[in-house]
Amino acid sequence: LSVKWIQYSMSPLAALEEEQLVLGLTQPPIEIPVAKPQMMTQEGLLTTEGAQQVLELWLTSKSEAFGSKHQVESLNKILADSLLSLWGDRAQKLKKNQNHWQYKHTFTIKDLKTTNNNPRQAIVDANVREIAKFYEQGKLNQSRSYDDQLQVRYELSRQGDDWRIKSIKVINY
Repeated sequence: LSVKWIQYSMSPLAALEEEQLVLGLTQPPIEIPVAKPQMMTQEGLLTTEGAQQVLELWLTSKSEAFGSKHQVESLNKILADSLLSLWGDRAQKLKKNQNHWQYKHTFTIKDLKTTNNNPRQAIVDANVREIAKFYEQGKLNQSRSYDDQLQVRYELSRQGDDWRIKSIKVINY
């Protein structure tokens, strides 16, 4: 009996009699992280996906800084020093006067220029639709509100691992 038991316990079939792991086909057994789009190529050049992320961050930060909560510090994560003081001052002035903007943005990237000679710089041309409602002391001011289609050129600079906007220029209304 003991020899038979030893043979049985060493058999791979013995493992099947123990509690089994139940897996369904509707979900992976472990969480699979979502792949983040590549911001840069191996050469360090900004990719289109990276430019998309930079512009999304800018438009979100702009909405936060100029919105009703006046989160001016959100500009710190996307604007280079040259623009940070300019846009920060504008946002602080709105806050002081108890005014704010409510934005809705959509955009498409039309062109991305990078060079191997200077991989830390990039120029992005984008078509941006900006729907803006201006609130003066909490009341909507229709005369200052607008819905514009703009062509905008953004000059970007890489600072460490982050891309920052160092220039914003409307090139066509």
